[in-house]
Amino acid sequence: MKINFRQKLTLTYLTLILVIVSLTALFSWWQLSIAAKNQLDHALLSLAETEAEMLVSLRDRSDIRIHDWQHDKDRIALNRLDRLVQIVDEHGHSLAKSRNLGEANLPITPQALRQHHRASFETIDHFNNEPLRVVVFPVYKNAHYYYVLVAGSMDDIDRILNTATMIFMLMAVALAGAILWAGLLPIDRILKVIQRIVSQTRNIHQENLHQRLSNDHADDEIGELINTLNAMLQRLESAFEIQKNFTSHASHELKSPLSRMRTDIEVALRRPREKEAYQAVLMSCLDEVDHLTKMLNSMLLLAQLDANMETLNKEVLSVSDLMTEVLHQARQRLQQRDLSVTTVIPAELSIVAQKEFALLLIGNLIDNAIKFTLNNKIIVEAIQYQGGVVLKIIDFGAGIPADEAPFIFDRFYRGRTVLKNAIPGSGLGLALVKTLARHCQCEITHSPNPEGGSIFTVCWAPPQRPLPL
Repeated sequence: MKINFRQKLTLTYLTLILVIVSLTALFSWWQLSIAAKNQLDHALLSLAETEAEMLVSLRDRSDIRIHDWQHDKDRIALNRLDRLVQIVDEHGHSLAKSRNLGEANLPITPQALRQHHRASFETIDHFNNEPLRVVVFPVYKNAHYYYVLVAGSMDDIDRILNTATMIFMLMAVALAGAILWAGLLPIDRILKVIQRIVSQTRNIHQENLHQRLSNDHADDEIGELINTLNAMLQRLESAFEIQKNFTSHASHELKSPLSRMRTDIEVALRRPREKEAYQAVLMSCLDEVDHLTKMLNSMLLLAQLDANMETLNKEVLSVSDLMTEVLHQARQRLQQRDLSVTTVIPAELSIVAQKEFALLLIGNLIDNAIKFTLNNKIIVEAIQYQGGVVLKIIDFGAGIPADEAPFIFDRFYRGRTVLKNAIPGSGLGLALVKTLARHCQCEITHSPNPEGGSIFTVCWAPPQRPLPL
């Protein structure tokens, strides 16, 4: 039979309670037993010392006697308040005894007769049908050893311990039951809350990811768990929304160039045309294919970065050399727009990154500046900052409206100005830059250019350090 979590928790809790309560009861009983026996031993030893002092004070062996307050007893009597007293010589022969012993003698072992320096205690299980505790106290007088034996019944102690056993057992059962009941109440409440969380979580699926778990425990661990689950649901909702938008935008971006290519080809095939006309159609299709290839490569790289499929082989890279290579790759586009790039980069600046990613990140920012600058110039600046490097790419275009700025790093996002002016692109460039920045462990921000245009700042520095103004 399979045991569920509630049963396991209850069984474990019950076992711990029973073990702790049982050990506590046993320890208490053991301490009580020791205390009762010590009390009896102390009383017996005190009487033995008194008799020993009197024995030492006697002049002759014939005067040895027991200072007994009972004078009318001639048989053994184990009254609860009585003490049995006997004096024996070094051979164990009785010299005197209390009247309540009657004709009986207290037993003494050979080991006790050889004990000359300190009192010894013995327990006799059956003496006149009762357990007896005996102290043997040695006394040295006139070159002879005498022994004072004082005994007391242990029946009262046994009764006390038997009663204590019953009381402790009842208390242990009652205490274990009370603790179990008191402990299972909060456990039951916690399990009900967990069951409610499980039930609510089961009802959340792809179609209603906007729902959140109700939280009535904001200040405790359960509340923290619910907040964590709600935060996870928020991330899942955002991820599904991104995936949904990505799929929608990707299908649209792929459909448009394919539709244009199909239209151009269909028009070209309606009737025979000159060689130049066919070449024009093929060139147009080639441009569309180039656009699709770039977009698919960007989409594939984003998917790989999202899945952490790229291996980061980091190395020390010169910022100046990186910029030189990026501008060399962009020379044709710069010439087509008659743009000049002013770079202010100290030769000693370097970063630690994967070269391919660093080139792609900076290259996309330069490509973005080429598309939007209107003043025939782009400025690139780099400075050393708190052990890191801050790179700024400044263009002088129309700039990004304030209401669009929060969305420029979203995938497939294209602003009003871009759409109005039909500026080519897929809306993946800055999204790819943002993802690359995360993998390169750097920070990228956007700010407006006071002279018109945009400033993109990349900071290779510890995240806790603020960017310079």
